[in-house]
Amino acid sequence: MSETIIEEWRPEEADASRLDVELGMLAGVLSAVVHEGASVSFVLPFSPDDARAFWRDHVLPNVKRRTRRVLVARWGDEIVGTVQLDLGVPPNQRHRAEVAKLLVHPKARRRGIARSLMDGIEQVARSEGRTLLTLDTVHGGMAEPLYLAIGFVLAGVIPRYARGPLIPDLDDASIMYKELASVDSTPGQKDIVNRAPAEGDQSPVFPGNSRKTGRVHATAGESSFAQWRRGTAPFALPRSSVLHVLVYSDSLTWGIIPNTRNRLPFEARWPGVLECALHDCGRNVRIIEDCLNGRRTV
Repeated sequence: MSETIIEEWRPEEADASRLDVELGMLAGVLSAVVHEGASVSFVLPFSPDDARAFWRDHVLPNVKRRTRRVLVARWGDEIVGTVQLDLGVPPNQRHRAEVAKLLVHPKARRRGIARSLMDGIEQVARSEGRTLLTLDTVHGGMAEPLYLAIGFVLAGVIPRYARGPLIPDLDDASIMYKELASVDSTPGQKDIVNRAPAEGDQSPVFPGNSRKTGRVHATAGESSFAQWRRGTAPFALPRSSVLHVLVYSDSLTWGIIPNTRNRLPFEARWPGVLECALHDCGRNVRIIEDCLNGRRTV
């Protein structure tokens, strides 16, 4: 497997032949996820031509107008994932942008690509001066735990919002938002896009966001962990350091989905939730999982 590179899609830099190839790869990712059951605006039957038409007629013109920015995840020359940032908001909402079409090809899942794409799109939003991100997703769907783990807040649930691609039943939708910190001069803050995750890294370290977690001032009896989280404990590492934490779990907390041989994605397992919570506090921490039977993930 090639390393994963997250970068911005720049169709204006491609010649006609290359652009046609890239539209085909993007259409392939979209088609694959729709046929897998992802609720991303389309229903079956959904042909490769339908998928290509979406990218060619809807996304490409907006990218050229700079009202939409698109990130792609590549394995070598192959596109295996993508996410979009819609900047086409009314004049009184120029502080906001909408995240759309987070797609990862089924063959490339469970490798942290979706999380890396979301990390990158936040940096793009900051570069555009946007301080509020919004999105909608299927309530109780596979994507919702990821959004919650990276700091999105559930604003509410709309019942019977949209149907899925495979059956006509109407699904509820979770409406979510995330407030972003302003762009600052923190070293490495703008380096997320166009870099590869570290080898074996399921969850790239990323700068903390603006979600306020923890207390501002220590109180009598505050735990050592709470002090470390804020960087005030005597044993706290500098915030620029990366602390690697090895955690152990049994088969129940290892994230095995009952009656299958599959695991929940990292961001939905408790080590992923812990890692994200620490990132929210500005701590550069990488959680390394190890099962009691010795199966190590990295």
